[in-house]
Amino acid sequence: MKCSIAGFSLIELIVVVAVMAVLASVAIPLVGVVMNREHGDATVKEMQGIQECLEAYFEDHLEFPETLEDLETDGYISSSFTEGDAFTDSWGNGYVYAIKDYNATITSLGEDQVDSKLNLSLTFSGIPILRKQTREEMKTIHIALQNYEILRGSEIVDDGSGNNGNGNGNGNGNGIVIFGNGNGNNGNGNGNEGELESSYPSLPSQWYKANQPDKCALGILITYGFMPNNDKYISDAWGKEYIYEGSPADYVTSKNF
Repeated sequence: MKCSIAGFSLIELIVVVAVMAVLASVAIPLVGVVMNREHGDATVKEMQGIQECLEAYFEDHLEFPETLEDLETDGYISSSFTEGDAFTDSWGNGYVYAIKDYNATITSLGEDQVDSKLNLSLTFSGIPILRKQTREEMKTIHIALQNYEILRGSEIVDDGSGNNGNGNGNGNGNGIVIFGNGNGNNGNGNGNEGELESSYPSLPSQWYKANQPDKCALGILITYGFMPNNDKYISDAWGKEYIYEGSPADYVTSKNF
């Protein structure tokens, strides 16, 4: 008795197997591409998180950490499961971290760990932060200079009165140590009646003098309470000493602007 249901011939089976092989050869690489893209997207997101932490660190220290691990040590980032896993990409490999001047670069070498143009890389520059801080410092200095000269000018009047002149004593000194350490007392002296002179001296042409900090413009501003007594305002955020300019000198500039 013959079966009424026809089967596949050998040729048909060969064709089916060949088609399946072709489909598999196309599908398998596509799966790899999709997975690799997902790893790349996740890695970029992680790198952006590290970049934000580097920015916060730079704002606090005006320099980048020597290693990425310092971000975790200093509390700027935390690992998810094990210590240091915040600094591995989605392929499980560590990031390459490099500092040049005021720029920090994070690079993922990808799955193959080969340095190439296809690698994922992010660079963060600390220069905008340095500029911002320097602008703020210069603004504070200019306000102090302006207020000092206004007050000094208002006292240069012959009013015919015998007002007492104030002498300067010692005070608490940290930072650039204008006064030295210890509590200071103000000394009072008698002023000359009708004298055309202010109790505020004219400012020297030198902004800061390391060997005589109380004899420079910054030191006098600190002495009379127009500036805080620390070394923050000696130099800009790059560490370059401010240049005192004007005729007479009445403002500071930065070589980095």
